[in-house]
Amino acid sequence: MMLISLRSGAGIDGLQHVCSTAVFGELDWSPGVHEQCIGRVHRDGQTEPVMAYFLLSDSGSDPIVSDVLGVKREQIEGVRSPGEHLVERLDVGENQLRALAQQFLQQQGAALETKNVTTMESSR
Repeated sequence: MMLISLRSGAGIDGLQHVCSTAVFGELDWSPGVHEQCIGRVHRDGQTEPVMAYFLLSDSGSDPIVSDVLGVKREQIEGVRSPGEHLVERLDVGENQLRALAQQFLQQQGAALETKNVTTMESSR
């Protein structure tokens, strides 16, 4: 077993000869980083099927990051496969990050002032 952060594995070669399973305990904001990590195991010389597992939590940033990753994946697939149907999602990014911040503050016992949120939204 080897435990490394997502971006620290750049330049590593030879994993395809010693393993065929990747387990992600963290998410990056870029699906390309995940693809590169899996690619370190799924290279020429790999003799076994490669499996990748993503460990996700129902709380914290995982639900939001995984949603954003899904949108980014859909967007890049539109470029990679232009003949496929494109999916449009409207509520991604800022509103979800705001929801994450509100959830965190509520867990910390902070009272949220909805007046400030409404004022901020109406000033846009």
